[in-house]
Amino acid sequence: MTYFPPENGPLPVPPQRAPQQLYEDAHRNFTIGYSDVVLRNPDSGEFFFPVRDTEPEQGSDWFIGGRITVGETVEQSAARHVQHDTGLLIPAERFTDVSHFGIAHVTEREGQEPLVRHAQNSVLVANLKPEEVEALNHVVAGGKLSPEYSGGEWYNPETDKKELPGPLKQFMRDLFGHEVMIDALHTMAIEENEQRFGPKS
Repeated sequence: MTYFPPENGPLPVPPQRAPQQLYEDAHRNFTIGYSDVVLRNPDSGEFFFPVRDTEPEQGSDWFIGGRITVGETVEQSAARHVQHDTGLLIPAERFTDVSHFGIAHVTEREGQEPLVRHAQNSVLVANLKPEEVEALNHVVAGGKLSPEYSGGEWYNPETDKKELPGPLKQFMRDLFGHEVMIDALHTMAIEENEQRFGPKS
């Protein structure tokens, strides 16, 4: 996704957190954009899912990620959240935008009305290098993920039978559909070139 700043006028402010009350009021009236991330070990075919330690989705396998702030692309937001949550420095251009869907998170609060967060999620995937997989494993083993997470583990879709939350399952379906489509387009391009120019020698 490309961000187009205004031709005239001030540039966007750096990413910053909104005050809590403003944040809650915004969620009551608007759908907020989120960039969520799944990190993949391409050598093993496994995906890393952290476990949420705070609301929303406390106790669930979930995504790394959070709100997109003013002036960010989804890829820049993804890179920022991965660095904050895991310490890994992954350039924005290594994230692939895969999945888009809406989520309504409901958090019950004693003595208060439930907090409903209406979110529009863009889910991205990043393939890790072997040294990044090792670094992430070290972070998890040392309990050094951000306080939003209590840990996490690798998930192999071919062998693990654990039931995933709906949004994670939707991401997996979208990712595999995306990759099948890319492979098909690549094959079509090769066949078309061979028809026009003959097979490569």
